[in-house]
Order: sequence, then C-alpha cells, then structure tokens
Amino acid sequence: MKLLISLMLLFFPTDEIDLKLDLEVGEVYTINSKTEVDISKKVQGMDLEINTVLHSTLHFDIKEHNGDNYKAEMQYEMLTMDMNLPMQQSKTMTTDKDHEAYGNTFSQYLTMLTDEPFEAKINENGKVQEVSGISEAFEVTAHNFDEDLSSQEKMQLQALMEEAYDEETFITSVELITGNLPEQPV
Repeated sequence: MKLLISLMLLFFPTDEIDLKLDLEVGEVYTINSKTEVDISKKVQGMDLEINTVLHSTLHFDIKEHNGDNYKAEMQYEMLTMDMNLPMQQSKTMTTDKDHEAYGNTFSQYLTMLTDEPFEAKINENGKVQEVSGISEAFEVTAHNFDEDLSSQEKMQLQALMEEAYDEETFITSVELITGNLPEQPV
C-alpha cells in the first residue's frame, strides 16, 4: 500500500491548495444556526434537567478586509429560544411574528435585541479574532426595555439572554460554520 501511494505521488504530483474565506467588502452574508444545550443542576436537593434549543439567523456585513482579517458588522435577524423545563414545562421566546409565542415579554426583548448591531473580526481561516459591542447590545436592550418589570427582573432577563447569546456562544456558532479551514495549505 505504501508503495502504491509513493508511486502515485511520484507520477501525479499535487499542488497545495490554500483554503481560506473569500468574502467581499460590501457584501452581506447570513448564518443560520441551531444549538442545543442540556443543563443538569442540583437545586435544593432536586436534580433539574433543562434542555434549551437556540435558533438564530445572523447577518454579517463585511466592512473591511485588511491583510488576513475581515471586519464585519453583525446583526441578528431572528432569534428563538425553546426551553424545556422540569415537570413538562416549556417556554418559547422568539422574534418570529408568525409563532404563537411572539409578543410575550421575552419575545419582545429578543425583538429589541435584533435592532442592536455589534462588530467582529474574523480571519481568513474563519476564526473569530475579536467581538465588540455584543455586551453593549444587551445593556442597551435591557435599558430601553420598558415592560412592567422591576429593575431586578430586567437584570435577570439581561443575564439570561447574555448567557444564551453571549460572545462565547456567538464565536462558537460562527466557527462551527467557518472555523474548519486549515491554517496551512493542504
């Protein structure tokens, strides 16, 4: 087998291919993602199992391409969070106007969040180098959210949303799609 591979390489030389993102400044690209998270917690001696499914549509507008990095303005178009809680309870929050859960307090918060852009730097290998403004987007949304919630409830809502759609989750969802490119030519 080794002899066959050696002969093939001798008679059929291969050129290296440098796999990289080839994004265009001024173009808008879209990532649709679905992430499922299972959480097990022990609260007051009881085992709690929480299953959360996050759906999102994220647009990124390429603003600059400097060397090996792209600078993009990012903005969520659609966000949905389905939570399956203990004792057969479930909760859905969504920006989808056609969904029956649209209009509840949490969904209104998510809808406001889709109005807040943030920025990211992504290298040509699809790795997210930097994210800025995502925490500020949550803060602005929580501050402007005028439902009949106490400031403590608003802070809890902001914390829940930041945990679900924070910088780390953002990086993971983008790199699941773009981050599989090799650092070196193949």
